[in-house]
Amino acid sequence: MPSCGHAVRRLLIAFAVIVASQVQLTASAQVDPKIAKQCKDARDFVGCVKAFSAPPAPTPVDDGLDGLRNAMKAVSGRIDSGFSLRDSTLFFQPVTDQLAISRDKHPSSLAVKNSAKALELFNIVQSAWQSRINTLRVNQYFTTYSCGPTKNGVALFNQLAGSEVVSFQVTGGIFGLSLGCQESVGLGHESLMLTYISSLLKQGSVSPAEIAAKEAADKEAAIAIKKERELAALGPWKRHLEENPKLKKWVESNPVAAEKFKDDWLRKNAVNQVKEYPKNCSEMPSKVGYDDCMQNKQ
Repeated sequence: MPSCGHAVRRLLIAFAVIVASQVQLTASAQVDPKIAKQCKDARDFVGCVKAFSAPPAPTPVDDGLDGLRNAMKAVSGRIDSGFSLRDSTLFFQPVTDQLAISRDKHPSSLAVKNSAKALELFNIVQSAWQSRINTLRVNQYFTTYSCGPTKNGVALFNQLAGSEVVSFQVTGGIFGLSLGCQESVGLGHESLMLTYISSLLKQGSVSPAEIAAKEAADKEAAIAIKKERELAALGPWKRHLEENPKLKKWVESNPVAAEKFKDDWLRKNAVNQVKEYPKNCSEMPSKVGYDDCMQNKQ
């Protein structure tokens, strides 16, 4: 005959099952029917509902500058691929059009500032390029262009850029005479100016979300490097504890026993107390290891 205690226990279990069922039924009535159907047989109904009800990852907020940024990326890519003077205006048109849409609405944004400056610089390059072509001189010995348009174009370009981003390298003409510049002189300087414009567009085409993500990644990498350096600066025993938090906690709670454990560990790992480096420090697997290796060889 079952004891009174066993009967009470069975009653409590039955009651718990009924309560749990009631809770699940109540919860089911408060959630989306589709989610409730998915979770009705789950052991952890509430946890299942939470998993299915979790809000989706936030989508990047459109600040109204995506069109301009995309145009800047496209034109920057075209600059890197090369183009002709004849097609240059049409070639830069996507940035011109998108800038006209965004300029008044977002005057202080990086995309607007950089694209506006890039457009002004591009106009200078176009003008210098056309002026150089207009000075073409051909005779039976050589073909030359006046050096002036390119030199003046570089000066105006640097003035607008705010510093000497392109240096004009030619002071004399062919054979040291003032007969003009070869075509390679003009093309070389024009290429340097266009490369600067391309970098300006690329820099301005990065969204605030991308900048924040990069800053977060850089911060995380800096923390990891700092931690690695701190571990490298510790003795072998302390470094071992930092790499094994549970062991560190045990050592702090059992100082007497830990002392013997420490002695045994150091004895067994004596080889690890002397750090050996390869002959070529570039073989080290990490930057921190490379820096330590170079410092050790000094």
